[in-house]
Amino acid sequence: MSSQTERGVRALAEIPRGHERVAVYHRTLNASVDGIWANVLDWEHIPWLHATTFTSVELLERGANYWRARVGLAPRGLSRAVVLELVVDRPGLRYTTQTLEGPGAGALVLTKIQPRGPRTSDIVVEFHALVRNQIQRVAMRRAYERVYRVLWDEDEAMIERTDALAAASVKLRARSPRTRVKLGPRTSVASAGPLIVELGGRRVRVLRQGDELVAHDLLCPHMGGPLDEAKVEYGRVVCPWHGYAFELESGRCQRARGLCLHPTRIELEGDDVVLISG
Repeated sequence: MSSQTERGVRALAEIPRGHERVAVYHRTLNASVDGIWANVLDWEHIPWLHATTFTSVELLERGANYWRARVGLAPRGLSRAVVLELVVDRPGLRYTTQTLEGPGAGALVLTKIQPRGPRTSDIVVEFHALVRNQIQRVAMRRAYERVYRVLWDEDEAMIERTDALAAASVKLRARSPRTRVKLGPRTSVASAGPLIVELGGRRVRVLRQGDELVAHDLLCPHMGGPLDEAKVEYGRVVCPWHGYAFELESGRCQRARGLCLHPTRIELEGDDVVLISG
């Protein structure tokens, strides 16, 4: 692999000698080029968004246009892992992902991007590997195409959701914010299931946890991940994109200082539940 590190910049990996192109995957994405760069450089989401393919990620090194990480492979019980390095060439509208260690070591994936519109891009993904025979070549082609179709389904949905949530958030802030909302009798609210409420220019989910009612924002403050269907347990809500957990009572993040959900209080006025923006 030809590479150099200077001020966080690394050169694209070269196709190893003896490797051949075993598959090509074409796709049109509902994503801008900037959205694609943000997505591929976001190493943290790998085991969360792509939980059926990857089980863990441990960052080893990163810079302005690359990252290297040890990534666990599904299924979890086999305890398999690879070391991957991803390098972005923004001017060239391309990036490489190379397996440095583990199963398939040496294999290289080259992705080329062609902008088609403000939020539309074509990608061409080339898979290069060391092939011993025709049977292995066919198996590799099918495996690469199957896995990357799933990965890009998940990544495209994440990029689209990020754009949609950001637009919705702007519209909410433009309205006259209600900082206090009466939801109705406690028994009715508790039995109704999760409620989505506009409060103080934000969207908030109200749900029952045991005998208590809890509330939290629908946008993760880390990268705008969707919390409308996030897991809530042990007094915290966990973002499905990156695994950041926030305490419901204080809003504080258990993993990164400085990240915090906007505080929301639940109070009772007689028998009525009132939601209050903190």
